[in-house]
Amino acid sequence: MHGGKPCGRRVYDRDLCICHSKVSNKNVNLFQDELDRIFADGQTECYDLTGFFFNSSDVHLPTEFKKEAVFKNARFVTGNLLSKADVYDKSLTSFLHSIDEKRARREKLSLTVHEEYPSVTTFHSDVDFSSTEFDEIAHFDGVLFHGQVDFRRSKFTKGASFHLARFKEDALFENAQFEHEVSFWCASFFKNADFGDALFRGTSHFQCGFSGDTGFSRARFLSDSDLSEARFEGRTLFEFARFEKDASFFDTHFLGPTSFCACEFAGITMFTGTFAKQVEFIWCQAGENARITFDGGSQHVSKMFVEGADFSALDLTDPKQIRFHKVSLEKCRFIETDVSAAEFTDVKWDMKGKLLRRNAVFDDVSPNTFWTFWRTSEGTEKAKEPPKYQYSLIAQLYRRLQANYVKNYRYAEASDFYVGEQEMIRKAKGRVWQYLSTNFLYKIISYYGESFLLPLFWLLAVLFLFPLYLIYDGIIKDGYSDAFWKNLSFVTFNRADISKYVTKPYQQGIVTIEGLLLVVLVTFFVLALRRQYKRKTF
Repeated sequence: MHGGKPCGRRVYDRDLCICHSKVSNKNVNLFQDELDRIFADGQTECYDLTGFFFNSSDVHLPTEFKKEAVFKNARFVTGNLLSKADVYDKSLTSFLHSIDEKRARREKLSLTVHEEYPSVTTFHSDVDFSSTEFDEIAHFDGVLFHGQVDFRRSKFTKGASFHLARFKEDALFENAQFEHEVSFWCASFFKNADFGDALFRGTSHFQCGFSGDTGFSRARFLSDSDLSEARFEGRTLFEFARFEKDASFFDTHFLGPTSFCACEFAGITMFTGTFAKQVEFIWCQAGENARITFDGGSQHVSKMFVEGADFSALDLTDPKQIRFHKVSLEKCRFIETDVSAAEFTDVKWDMKGKLLRRNAVFDDVSPNTFWTFWRTSEGTEKAKEPPKYQYSLIAQLYRRLQANYVKNYRYAEASDFYVGEQEMIRKAKGRVWQYLSTNFLYKIISYYGESFLLPLFWLLAVLFLFPLYLIYDGIIKDGYSDAFWKNLSFVTFNRADISKYVTKPYQQGIVTIEGLLLVVLVTFFVLALRRQYKRKTF
């Protein structure tokens, strides 16, 4: 019994009382009398039904439990003791008819309707169903739990139904086993809910609302799982969960920080809705037949990831397994993830640069920001300087994105990602050497070969500014116009005129350098112009 107390009842069969006897045809009337005595006893602190064996649907349990109820290690051979199906259906029908039909459709999944819905059975205090076995379908439809509910290590052999159930305090389902279909349709969890290490062998339905923190860490979904239209208001953990079949998150809204870290997806998984806070998909794995889709589902690009998402180090069997459609990726990380064949349609990347704006990944825009999720109060922390190896990883990400977009004939974005790759290669050289390298010269001359206007600007600048030097040094004395045309003749066709005006060796050297510089600038201009029409082949 509860707390290690002896049973104290008269032996009925093999040293067991009528309540604990496992005999399938035990005397129902005698069992009912003992139950009535327990529920009528006002001296006990709780209703102690530890280890009871409920063998018949003819046994009646009260519809209102005013004290703590302990069903630990009990076994229910029948599944309709706590919520009669006919009573639930009649109550639900009566309730829906009592409110306006339009409002019923509009608020079918809202917490308002759940609050108004009349309960079939009410537990006013805590209830303990830990390690309890349910041999038939366990019906908890319309049950109202005012206290903490404990279903840890419970086993639901033929499935379970929690339609319109309300959990006012914490609901614990850790290590619970659902051998067949389970449904939490329109259920309401007003505090925390924990399904950690739970096993779902049958189809699972969670079209319900979670107001507190929710945990599905290490849960295993061996059949299809449906979390469509669910609402998670607190912190939500799916870390190390396994989805062996299809998973649906249609119109699912995560309002608090969310983590799918190290999840395994084996089937088709669809995410729509929103993530209002940071969400992690770090180290997620996709099986051979997996397909993960994030769909904004609107005519315009959706801000599905409001505060950002981390898709770092995804373990994909095939890069084609992940798809993003009509979503903003402005605050999404993809470092160490192979996106060379991922599908990006109508997505929006972050932007970087002042004069020359380009598409950029968030890993580049904010490389020194590391999310700490909810594990610290700050939420994020910043390092003074990213490590050099991180720039190499971001360059690899840009290279993969570039290959992806070139393959899909989207050359404008591919050009931006090529610039991003070159920027990361340059920055990886160090704080000082990045400005003394040839990469930096390549950038300022032609924007890594992606801008023909930049070398044209420098070309014109040299042609129009060098005559000022000729006037300043006394080489040309007849004004700027004469100096400009004389300089143009120096560097083009009439090279013989140089000796008439440029007599000193250092002056000849400067003019020669100008000529070489112009040749270089013209070369970069031609190459950049050619690059606009003929992309690099991968």
